[in-house]
Amino acid sequence: MNHFLKTWVSLFGILFLISCSGGSSTSLVSNALDSKSNGGKVFVVRDTGSVGMIYSISVLVNGQNIGKIGMKETAVGNTKIGVNKLSVSMGGLAGLSTSDGTATFNNLEENKNRFFVIGIRLSTLTGDLTIKEVSEKQFRSKALNTSWKDYL
Repeated sequence: MNHFLKTWVSLFGILFLISCSGGSSTSLVSNALDSKSNGGKVFVVRDTGSVGMIYSISVLVNGQNIGKIGMKETAVGNTKIGVNKLSVSMGGLAGLSTSDGTATFNNLEENKNRFFVIGIRLSTLTGDLTIKEVSEKQFRSKALNTSWKDYL
């Protein structure tokens, strides 16, 4: 019986570590922010607190998947001139009781970058993913783990 318990605890630990991995590293985000490449980019960082933190959030820009991100992780994608749609959805069991979040924004400049933070608004038994557009300075402080002031 003891061997059986150790096996399940080990398996759970491995699954937990795998579920928390992924997303962009700080150096990749920093390089993408500082690059002078053509075309606008959208930067999205997750700040959903501890609720559903082991579940990844899928991020789509104009229907294109730009990544699955965990807590404090970032996804980067391309925008287009005109109206763009950003949508996020939570996976796993938490996704069953959490509604998706969407935001639309109009990009008038070809090389303009946009910055967003994903949050969660909780109700009694459900939650809603929220998307808030922020300044580049606020995004950098959140995504690059420097000083952060709560503004949501």
